[in-house]
Amino acid sequence: LGQEWTCEVRATDGTDTTGWIGATTVVVPGGSDLLITELMVDPVEVGDADGEYIELLNLSASPILLDGFELRDDSGEVHTIVSAGAAWIPAGGTFVLGPNAQPLANGGVTVGYQYSGFELSNGGDVVELVYLGVVIDRVAYDGGLTFPAPTGASIALDPTALDPISNDDGASWCVATTPIFEWGDFGTPGAANDDCACAASDVDEDGFGSDPAACTPSALDCDDTDPSTHPGATDICLDDVDQDCDGVDRSC
Repeated sequence: LGQEWTCEVRATDGTDTTGWIGATTVVVPGGSDLLITELMVDPVEVGDADGEYIELLNLSASPILLDGFELRDDSGEVHTIVSAGAAWIPAGGTFVLGPNAQPLANGGVTVGYQYSGFELSNGGDVVELVYLGVVIDRVAYDGGLTFPAPTGASIALDPTALDPISNDDGASWCVATTPIFEWGDFGTPGAANDDCACAASDVDEDGFGSDPAACTPSALDCDDTDPSTHPGATDICLDDVDQDCDGVDRSC
């Protein structure tokens, strides 16, 4: 990436030969090589300045080094990635960037690269991934108009919509339903995104869905009519209600 390549050709009829004619281009990623797939915009367990994150997916068949790429928005914020060769995204793999790389301070997220000077506005914002002036991917989330706008959970691109056209559409995004930790916010940083059908099955809006075909075990609610009952909830002892969905009522 970033290298200049020149192609030169000349014509001949077997007797006369023209001079060389060349064209030079700079190697940049294709528009479908890197994709923004998850954004933690408004964490609850920690402050935004520590708990926000951006997840990227490498759809190409080769690893990509992020050095020289830029994070940009429409308000003038720019951060150029400089990792001294450490920020590689494997082919088909994901990579998480965030403002704080310490899991004990950022809500339990494993951040591969710590950036600065770039924030995700809760009311809507733009995230662009740019290389040598070329916009590789762009997501313009809108604070709830067409994109989800949760508190304490990331917004994630549906696994069936992993392409640069679908990730422009707010309807392709949903609220994450997998807890980062039992005590934490919801998100899947660095892992496969939740099926949006799980989020759609969350009737009581406690962050846990009720569709066993779409929800992972840690995201599956055992009573989707009661928002106080879900995996990781506090189980009140001997009240004949399994608030934490572990299959038993806690003894006192």
